Amino acid sequence: MDAVKRTHRCAIEAPRYASRQPGTDARPPGARAFTLLELLIVVALIAILTAILVIPALGSRMRGNETSTVAALRTICTQQENFRSQAVVDQDSNGLGEFGLLGELAGVTVPRREGAAVPISPRAIDSLFKTDANGFAARYGFYIQVYLPTDDAGGAGNDRDLGGDAGTPGPILTNAAGITQQQYAWCAYAWPIGENTGDRVFFIDHSGVLYQTRGDAKAYLGTTSVPAANAAYGGQAFAATPAGLEGSTGSDGNIWTVVQ
Repeated sequence: MDAVKRTHRCAIEAPRYASRQPGTDARPPGARAFTLLELLIVVALIAILTAILVIPALGSRMRGNETSTVAALRTICTQQENFRSQAVVDQDSNGLGEFGLLGELAGVTVPRREGAAVPISPRAIDSLFKTDANGFAARYGFYIQVYLPTDDAGGAGNDRDLGGDAGTPGPILTNAAGITQQQYAWCAYAWPIGENTGDRVFFIDHSGVLYQTRGDAKAYLGTTSVPAANAAYGGQAFAATPAGLEGSTGSDGNIWTVVQ
């Protein structure tokens, strides 16, 4: 009789257990799934932690890029004086040297001089300062460009239009006033390649004073927004004092201050 009762009970309960597939509910007794609110809280915490860790890292990298760029511009300034004093470029053959382009200083282009056939050796600056088709050298997350005078009215040229290549010198100016200006003046700018590579724009010229701006009026970034030769000057490019006076407004509308 007991066996019959057990058989009858199993037959009744069989449908309830038959619908449960093996492995469909492996949670231990008492376990429960995460609620949507709990998942949102976890995602928010991960986002906060990521911001805490990533943002300072980006800031540190940008400061490192800017420090390296400042050092590079100071080196270029020193080597420009050496380049000129050695008359590596003497376009009018009067014994007075002119300042150089980035490619010439880096020993990757032939100097603008009659009879020149090879780049300078040893190099004045690292060969990694070789410029691209735009006349820019990409270093430390910044583009760097050197401008030289082409006349006595503020005209300027750079590696793109004045530079040569590894086997041919760049064009020699026929404008005597421009050649004379190149014996006394040059300038260089450095601006961020991307939004996360730097926060400031730098400028230096023959005076040896390094300036900076945060581009409040006009921002410079990548290849789409590039400083003109007279950007940091209060007027004509290669004027005696950039931006007129310390902390004055440049031709681009930005405030340029001295880097201490």
